[in-house]
Amino acid sequence: MLSSQIIYSFSLLLSVSLIYLFSPQILPLQNPQNLPLDELYDLTLFKKALKPCTTTSHLSTRNPTPKITFLFLINSDLSFAPLWEHFFRSYNNLYNIYVHADPFSKVSNPDGIFKDQFIPGKKTEMGSPSLISAEKRLLARAILDDPFNLHFALVSQHCVPLHSFQYMYNTLFHDQWSDVDVPCSSAGFQRGIRLLI
Repeated sequence: MLSSQIIYSFSLLLSVSLIYLFSPQILPLQNPQNLPLDELYDLTLFKKALKPCTTTSHLSTRNPTPKITFLFLINSDLSFAPLWEHFFRSYNNLYNIYVHADPFSKVSNPDGIFKDQFIPGKKTEMGSPSLISAEKRLLARAILDDPFNLHFALVSQHCVPLHSFQYMYNTLFHDQWSDVDVPCSSAGFQRGIRLLI
């Protein structure tokens, strides 16, 4: 019995090693020069968002305020925009909003808190990798734009908030922020960011 477990473990280790060794020949990586221009832009944006920060001079505030970032991934008009307006009322410095809309779905740019919060969008389809690219685009933009975006909520046009903004903010940041250093905007994943879904 012990020898069969050793054999299984050894064969698993050997197969993983062989996959690692031969996968570049079987599935070659795409050359960045051969990518379409819009995919090359996304790749550059993602890499820039993941690079460690080299300077923190722009973060010299003494009392940084952490923020919750709401990433709206939509393909139609925001069904509950008035409810979200009420949710965000009076908390201007505690959140950021980014909206990715499929450019082929004819989404109107609403007024209020969603005005001018749209990032350049690309075509998305349900159940396809294009949704993952759109989510990464939203996340990269948020990491690069504001160094204090620490928690991220990915929502659709049909989502509604279940609690007040104050309750959500207090739950996420209660006693957590006092012992965290000032974050670096381009070291997003190295600073303990949580993605809320």
